[in-house]
Amino acid sequence: MIRLAGVELGVAGRLLLEASDLHLRPGDRLGLVGANGCGKTTLMRVLAGERGCEGGEVVQRKNARIGYLPQDAVSGSSRPLWHTVKAGLTALLALEAALEQQTAALDGSEESIQRHAAAEERFRSAGGYALDERIGSVLHGLGFRRESWRQPCDRFSGGWQVRIALAKLLVAEPDVLLLDEPTNHLDLHARGWLGGWLARFGGACLIVSHDQHVLDAAATGVVELRRRRLERYRGSFTSFLAQRSERLRQQDVERERAAEERAAIEDFARRFRYKATKAKQVQSRLKRLDKLPEVEAAEGRGAARIRLVAPKEGPDLVLRTDKLAVGYGERRLADGLDLELRRGERWALLGPNGCGKSTLLRVLAGAPALEGQVTLGRRAHRGHFEQDQAQALPAGLTGVQVLLERDPFLTETRARSALGALGLSGERALQQVGTLSGGEKARVALASLCLRDHDLLLLDEPTNHLDALTAASLAESLQDFQGALVLVSHDRALIERLATHVVVWGDDGVVVREGLLASDLEPRRGEATEREDAASTDGSYAERKAAARARERARRALSHAESAVEGAEAALAALDDELARQADDAGAVATLLERREALAAALHAAMEAWEAAAEAAI
Repeated sequence: MIRLAGVELGVAGRLLLEASDLHLRPGDRLGLVGANGCGKTTLMRVLAGERGCEGGEVVQRKNARIGYLPQDAVSGSSRPLWHTVKAGLTALLALEAALEQQTAALDGSEESIQRHAAAEERFRSAGGYALDERIGSVLHGLGFRRESWRQPCDRFSGGWQVRIALAKLLVAEPDVLLLDEPTNHLDLHARGWLGGWLARFGGACLIVSHDQHVLDAAATGVVELRRRRLERYRGSFTSFLAQRSERLRQQDVERERAAEERAAIEDFARRFRYKATKAKQVQSRLKRLDKLPEVEAAEGRGAARIRLVAPKEGPDLVLRTDKLAVGYGERRLADGLDLELRRGERWALLGPNGCGKSTLLRVLAGAPALEGQVTLGRRAHRGHFEQDQAQALPAGLTGVQVLLERDPFLTETRARSALGALGLSGERALQQVGTLSGGEKARVALASLCLRDHDLLLLDEPTNHLDALTAASLAESLQDFQGALVLVSHDRALIERLATHVVVWGDDGVVVREGLLASDLEPRRGEATEREDAASTDGSYAERKAAARARERARRALSHAESAVEGAEAALAALDDELARQADDAGAVATLLERREALAAALHAAMEAWEAAAEAAI
């Protein structure tokens, strides 16, 4: 599909990629990983044809359809969502127009019937009769409520604009998908759906994502951009981490062996350089020294080393709530919460966006509650990482200055060491925060957590804006953390790895219990998907139950409508087969064409009924 041959990349005089090769073949679904700022997005833009390269060439298969989703994608449309997404199916829409033209031209002649049958077969084999189902499935999977399918695209906010652009790409099913952080604006369920869709995708795909679950579900291999080179691994992201660790270990062994041999040769040369009887041996060994391979140095090769430590002496009961109610104004998002968080427990807050997860986390961190009490354990210290905290850092300060400002007893050496452990070393630690990428800002915020011991960590989307390797390192550190943890995250792999307890928002209120169930991570029937204004959380319990019953009735109506469409399509297909068999009998053809007109009208009515049912269903 696409092949890189000796490609070199650079930005502002800085070399990002040395002469490198990569072949993306049909069926390849590769995760592209590497530290923030290493050049992943630049490489994706080159593959998409949006910029050139400094050396080498990019070769594409002739007529290959390339679909590219940049991180800041927008729909760029003011048309309704449904029509905007449908417009991406240019080839299928052309076949549909050709079929309509042949249907209008039917005059009972054998020639017109054959032309119509051929046009219909092309439309059918391309999936034309499943077109609406295809669009609806993608929109539903990405979290769009059906009542929003007719809403103009320019009324959606930034995060939803990315979803619209992604939906248009997925529905079009190009030969090659290039996805740069497609999960950044997706909730837990939409991420799970996307992972499954990509796993079934038959084309070639290159994905940049920090979401380990999506990479594990979809990837057939991983390409790491490290030290200006591309290294390819087979298998899932989890398999990649193990292979990478072993590869680096082997490189360490080779480096130490080469260093020992080099030192021995240099020592021999020093001792016998001026002995005539040893001159030949010295020259031979010096030639051997020149041929020793250069093995990558150990420093700077691994992922960020995140160290989160709880005090050795701390309370067992870290935090308790009593009849806690959270929300804002007249709006209650959770009520009557009695929680006890103990040392070593890891709590995950689960539910649709807008249900109150981040609000509860802020209250546990010290923000006012609507009712009830939050009591921190005796001498317990809590640390809070907010979802947008990294973006709110003072832009005019350097990373080191931010850490020093937050802890007056901190030394500059220790601040630089903490940032360096997270990959912000040297000049990057002294850059103003406003010039850093989103991932680098997140590392500054994480470094501030690492510099103090905490009995309780309250983390809201801690892996957002981190590269996949740093996110994996953070997950490992959180698993080893001996204090208590409360987590809000859309990263399924992180939740599955950590959660010992859950707080789950559902149609029947908030459930608090020990243990994570598989069903906690799957969409529930009747569960409200997030909306732009989070209005799905409004209303009383009785109203929500009534709405859930109405949605269930709408679902049943949609199922009946789908069956009617399938039946009408099958009848129409059978009639067309009969028309082909009776093509020589003018009388039979005339009768069949009348029946076909009636069936076509029935199919049109069934499709309208399906559309109405789809809009009503949730």
